[in-house]
Amino acid sequence: GFVSQARPFMRQIRDELNETVYIAVRVGDDRINLDQLEGIRDFRRVVTLGKPSPLYVGSTSHVILAALPDDEIAAYIARTEFVPPFPGARIDAQTLRRAIADTRRNGFAETHNKRIDEGASISSLVRGAGNEIMGALTVSIPISRYTNTVRARTIEVVTSVASAL
Repeated sequence: GFVSQARPFMRQIRDELNETVYIAVRVGDDRINLDQLEGIRDFRRVVTLGKPSPLYVGSTSHVILAALPDDEIAAYIARTEFVPPFPGARIDAQTLRRAIADTRRNGFAETHNKRIDEGASISSLVRGAGNEIMGALTVSIPISRYTNTVRARTIEVVTSVASAL
């Protein structure tokens, strides 16, 4: 399946960047992280596998949402009650629409979370042979290492490997 196909691509990213990489899929109005390869440094980020997260939270979700047709996005936003993932987080329909527009313009999604887990993430969409949405490939990096150079290299690696996958 998707996980076994994705594994060698995930390993390539992990070995190149030394950071945690994971794949996620959409399940209804949520996304579920299916698999990860942890970064190989002492200080690294780790994601929870198998637990549903709302599609409005994080770069992984944003890259999946941005690939949907506009009417599906509008319907999703209309039926969704936005609950901040942590105290002080700002999430609403307008913020989400802006994140989707940025993702479409840039060809990847990016989030920084300085408040709760001190991390940044970059996500790219993975499409199947028939152009269908398979899921998202994400690299998660501690904010302390997230320099402009690291960011640029991560974007390059994640987007190229996601299209290869």
